[in-house]
Amino acid sequence: MAGEQEGSVAGSYRLHRRGPVWLGGVVVVLGAVATVLALLDGREAFGSLYALMTLTFLANLLVWRAAQTVVSPEGLRVTNGLCWRTIPWGAVVDIERPGRRGGDRTLRASIRGSKQVTLYVPAAQRDDLLAYAEAHRQPSPPRPSGDADGIR
Repeated sequence: MAGEQEGSVAGSYRLHRRGPVWLGGVVVVLGAVATVLALLDGREAFGSLYALMTLTFLANLLVWRAAQTVVSPEGLRVTNGLCWRTIPWGAVVDIERPGRRGGDRTLRASIRGSKQVTLYVPAAQRDDLLAYAEAHRQPSPPRPSGDADGIR
């Protein structure tokens, strides 16, 4: 985490997902072996298909491991994959601990428009994050039509 000052909640948080990463490695190796065997056997169509499936699995594995939240004075930037969402502090209604499914590791932000977003900020920092949000909240500027909740 890189904060702007000592004790500040601002910074970048990454979810360290636990899981059988070795299993992903096994699937990638098996896909590579299937690709090579299909190409050596003269079955280029199957080799191409196996290569595409292996690369897709590898890309999804990397995206699965890349979940991140950035807390800044402008708002929250959240990713769960390759797409970033920017959420201004004015759109954040509440920050709560998740139920049983989320465990005690992360928080959920309720966004205007009844949406919820998972934040990869440790649940122990909920009070600090709420205070930070209140300190940086500004009145929301007028939104263009079609932007119902202020999220880009």
